[in-house]
Amino acid sequence: MYNKFTFAQRLVTQHKRFALYSTHPNLYFTKTSFMLDVRRHRHTTDRKRRCDIMNKWDKNVPVEESPYYWKGEPKVFERQVDLNPLTVLDLFSGAGGLSLGFAMAGFNVVLGIDIHKPSMETFLHNHKKTIGILGDIRKIPDNLVLDLLKGIEVKVLMAGVPCQGFSLNNRKRNPNDPRNYLFWEFIRFVKLLKPDFLVLENVSGMKNTANGSFVEEIEKQIVIAGEESGKKYRVEH
Repeated sequence: MYNKFTFAQRLVTQHKRFALYSTHPNLYFTKTSFMLDVRRHRHTTDRKRRCDIMNKWDKNVPVEESPYYWKGEPKVFERQVDLNPLTVLDLFSGAGGLSLGFAMAGFNVVLGIDIHKPSMETFLHNHKKTIGILGDIRKIPDNLVLDLLKGIEVKVLMAGVPCQGFSLNNRKRNPNDPRNYLFWEFIRFVKLLKPDFLVLENVSGMKNTANGSFVEEIEKQIVIAGEESGKKYRVEH
């Protein structure tokens, strides 16, 4: 398809003398004035495109969000789970890579949480006997999780907290990225479920973001949560 400029430009180049009338009654172009207008249009469009690209990587511009993020209230996919006592709960589960590894090792993945709709669909497809919650983890209340577990004791709590704000491959890598602070949801679940073991996965860039303050704070909060719940967590990485 051609817009009005590219289509008209073809007509101009095909005729030595040409006057173009647009569909608007008050617009009239001669070949010369039309070609100037085309150049002006191209220049403006290219400049806008360059500005859009630059703005996209400006750290002061809010981070982009996937259109597949679930914006509504948390959506529960309730299922009958196995009775295997080696239970695992997966936060920020994505498509379920960590869960799959634990399942292959003989563990029972009882619940997964993620905000990305296609990832949750994949997770549920690969884990037929696992409860799923689609939604923003910050909107998921404690009582909803406890009601779904029905007294099941979680042995392992794992989370792949968002890594975009820490990743060395992110040109907008920024310690103030709101996603960097979602580790607090992991800490909330540690205090809520009091699991025996914790697994927190992220990129290496987390270690030097903000001079390592994120890793230090996570370690500190894990120890505090363990002391509050009677667990003595030893952090290794």
